Amino acid sequence: QPDIAYKRVIGYSDVDLNGHLNNSRYVDFVMDCFTVENHKKYRVKSFEINYMNEAMPGEALILRKDISALDSDRIYIEGVKEEDNKPVFRAQIEITVG
Repeated sequence: QPDIAYKRVIGYSDVDLNGHLNNSRYVDFVMDCFTVENHKKYRVKSFEINYMNEAMPGEALILRKDISALDSDRIYIEGVKEEDNKPVFRAQIEITVG
């Protein structure tokens, strides 16, 4: 069962000229699921993300982190809409001690 990492409301600076959540912001959202200490201790070896549904300005995303596969150096992150729990994206990160 993934733990809630944090909640993020999509703002103006998160969207592109078409009003859609900018793809690069997803990576920022995922990286914000970790503490500064985590970023100092580990490095990202690979990063895979699957976009499932769009998110619009004003919508709130709940970011959930699953570390159940940490012994295999994998962490899973998903972003779901707070309103209806609809998945927006899922990411898999492979880490290494940095």
